[in-house]
Amino acid sequence: MACRWLREACISLLLSHCSLLVYEPGYLEHPEIFLPAPLRPYVRSLTLRDECIDQQCADLDDDMDTNLPLYYTDDPRLCGAFPGAFLAERLREAPHLTSLTMHKQYITTHGLPWDTLRVALSVPHLREFKFRNFYFCPVLRAGEELDVDSLAPLTSFHYRMHHPRRPWSFPPDMAALAYVLGKLCETLETLVLSSEPAPLSTLAECLVCESSSSTELPGWYCPDLSCQFALECRAYGVSR
Repeated sequence: MACRWLREACISLLLSHCSLLVYEPGYLEHPEIFLPAPLRPYVRSLTLRDECIDQQCADLDDDMDTNLPLYYTDDPRLCGAFPGAFLAERLREAPHLTSLTMHKQYITTHGLPWDTLRVALSVPHLREFKFRNFYFCPVLRAGEELDVDSLAPLTSFHYRMHHPRRPWSFPPDMAALAYVLGKLCETLETLVLSSEPAPLSTLAECLVCESSSSTELPGWYCPDLSCQFALECRAYGVSR
């Protein structure tokens, strides 16, 4: 009995965090490839790294080879390796999953479509979401709108871009972030958000909420952005 208890305790500890490389939609379409059934009850933290080949087609100049084929998307700015419906199924199959990290390595204008972000942020048992180097909904598809029935009651939201961009140069990101953060204000305790795409008015509104205890804005210092944020905070009566 002692050995069985010890084995269960070790398995729970060793398998609590899982990291996966996602090269194509097939990794999510097939449950046993994504996360075998025996492991699912133990996983509490999951990291997904995008290795989608379509990233190579993003940011091509007009004088470069534009005949590179797209395999999983019709727009290289939108990653097709994480179909929303299948991602929702896989995340809900891990009943104790509380932390999800999604990231990529390459410096390209390549991010997740709204359909994928919407389902990832709606998994009811999720409490922490970390997003690195992806663009946050870089473009909305034709007829698509920023809407969602309900989001998970996240207490921690991290969005980091480790390669700098000019502030306010990506309206779709800011609009999607403003929409999501506006719905999470009441539950968020920790917010880490790159300053360049930060929707300052929504951010100031979040700081007013009693649940907010820690906010970080990493990124390149920009005097105009700092002044604008100070004005937004003053408008909401935020002194911290």
